[in-house]
Amino acid sequence: MKHPEILLLPFLILSDYLLTLIAVRLKDKKYAQHFKCEALGMHQAYEQVIEQRKWFTSRIFLGKILISVSAIILSEYLPPHQTFVDVFFGAMFVNYALSVGLQLFNIMVYRYVNRRPDEISGQVSIGHAYLLHVSMYLYFVVTIPLAIVAILDPRPFVFGGLASVLLQQAYHLWWIRRYRRKRGATNLSARAKQGVRLRTSPTCSFTSPTVTNSVTDHTKLKVRQPFHVEA
Repeated sequence: MKHPEILLLPFLILSDYLLTLIAVRLKDKKYAQHFKCEALGMHQAYEQVIEQRKWFTSRIFLGKILISVSAIILSEYLPPHQTFVDVFFGAMFVNYALSVGLQLFNIMVYRYVNRRPDEISGQVSIGHAYLLHVSMYLYFVVTIPLAIVAILDPRPFVFGGLASVLLQQAYHLWWIRRYRRKRGATNLSARAKQGVRLRTSPTCSFTSPTVTNSVTDHTKLKVRQPFHVEA
């Protein structure tokens, strides 16, 4: 094997998955009583596993194995020039190491709240768009230092890591816009349905009692006076 250090990557990938599930279980104890969130992740497959509280699912596990094997194969068949190898390693390792670090941050916060629940009071409802923005902004903690390192000590590994972080932020931005379009379409559809219900609401017609007016001793005129009440 040309690059045995690539074997560290499957460990990071699987650790990210397991730490995510651990964070969810810790979050449900006390933290969730104060912070009501619409969703935790952006991937539907992850969200289903999180909702079902499973430790193992073949779909995601096989996906992680596929990524790991693909990375190992690519590392063996990359161009012999060391620059390509360093860029590839920088992108993969920084991306998954950052993800593991974020999950460890969540676990530490949830454990602290669970052990000291009296330090937080009240309840806050957090929308999915807010969570996506916070997640995107957190990447600046790594983006800025990597950008400075890339300027002062330009190396392929650093450029690969910086590129992966920037791609993550761009992906978050795309997902935010997608979520806004979806929410806008949902709100528009709801308003349209509400308008249809208002236009087709039943109209109740009532007729006043018959009024009999004596015109002459021999002729009587019946006048029916209708009026309408809109329901």
